[in-house]
Amino acid sequence: MAEMDNSQHLSDSEREEIWEEGHRAFNMGEEEHHNPHWNGTLEHEIWSDGWEDGFEDERQAVQKRSR
Repeated sequence: MAEMDNSQHLSDSEREEIWEEGHRAFNMGEEEHHNPHWNGTLEHEIWSDGWEDGFEDERQAVQKRSR
């Protein structure tokens, strides 16, 4: 019997929470490969999106300060 993948059924608030966890992780200096979710899951992707958005926010802030 195949295992059900419940990750496709995340509520908007669950998705937002996971994204925020990834964003916070970047701000706290964690590496992206420390993603706590299984690779290949929606949770993993959402967490990484949050982390990457944190990275991009920082990159843009540095660029603005150097102008």
